[in-house]
Amino acid sequence: MGPRTSGVVIRGCKVLGDIHPPLPGEESAPEPPEGFRNGIGIGSEGSAGVENVWMLGLQFDSRATGVCLKTNPERRGIFRGIHIQGIKMSLSPGGHALSMKQNALMRTLNDRAKKDPPEGPLPDFQQNHMDKMGFYQVTASKIEARITGGGRAVDNVAYGCTPQGEKTKRYCAFKDFEVKNCKFSVEETESKDGKPVFAVAMEGMDNAKFQNVHLNGAVKNLEMSGTLKLGLPHNPHAH
Repeated sequence: MGPRTSGVVIRGCKVLGDIHPPLPGEESAPEPPEGFRNGIGIGSEGSAGVENVWMLGLQFDSRATGVCLKTNPERRGIFRGIHIQGIKMSLSPGGHALSMKQNALMRTLNDRAKKDPPEGPLPDFQQNHMDKMGFYQVTASKIEARITGGGRAVDNVAYGCTPQGEKTKRYCAFKDFEVKNCKFSVEETESKDGKPVFAVAMEGMDNAKFQNVHLNGAVKNLEMSGTLKLGLPHNPHAH
């Protein structure tokens, strides 16, 4: 395990997708095969912990996601004191403004755990180590984001499971998440699979708060724990 990441300040940066004109010497360079990804990403490797990170006065253009926190039961890690303030985002279609997930890259872990006998770290993690992964004290303020193509303002998931021998689903910690004084413009999009389209989706939260959050012009003030899904208020200015 490496050293903990602590005391990081990211200030006054522009994170661009498609650059016009291209940078010198890169006129014929192809786009990255995975597309232009996160504006700022933390994880998925965070096993030693990440704390006291500040993102201040940033601008994202044509990125797949604005701010992304991610880990999983193999990578684990405690992420604490992540502060996002004063960011303007214009995201690629389908991109989420805030995406914070403890179940990233789970396919191989799940497949190994389903074998007989089970393989990999997942069974032991579920029984003994769910306290080794968590998000705490994540705040976002003064964000202005334009979201299109089915993307969400907030897309958060705490890792949850029902350990062997138990009947109740348990979650890793996702505690004290706060969004305030933000404006999200979310394009109204028809779902391709017939499922509802949500502007906000959060699962496994403990003490999440929205204060003066504008969602397509509708002001949201709420406090919740557990799971929350908010549909799309009509936005006459979305295109």
